[in-house]
Order: sequence, then C-alpha cells, then structure tokens
Amino acid sequence: MSERVRTFDGPLRQGADLERSIDELWFYNDPAHYGSLVLRCGWPAESFQRWLGARMRDVLLP
Repeated sequence: MSERVRTFDGPLRQGADLERSIDELWFYNDPAHYGSLVLRCGWPAESFQRWLGARMRDVLLP
C-alpha cells in the first residue's frame, strides 16, 4: 500500500504529509477495526466498507 501511495500522481489533501498519511492508512487498514465494528458492534460489512473508504479518502484527498 505504501508504494502505491508514494506513486500517487494526484493532489493530496492540503497540509498532508506523505509519510504521515501512509501511517494513517496503515492504521485504518488494521483488521481489528473490522472485528470491532462488524463482528462486535454488528455493522453490516457494506457499511464498514463505506466507512473505511471514506476515512482513507479523508487522509489523502482534498
């Protein structure tokens, strides 16, 4: 994932630091979030996917 982000050719969120953004993406990509929200809290998998996608977009994109 980090290599793909490093080769991203689009604009980043204003004030975004590339290395910190990669760290944040790794944080969100932790399977524990799925376990907590879907398995323990009962979120539908589709809701989790939308939430995760939105968080990852927020880290990188304007």
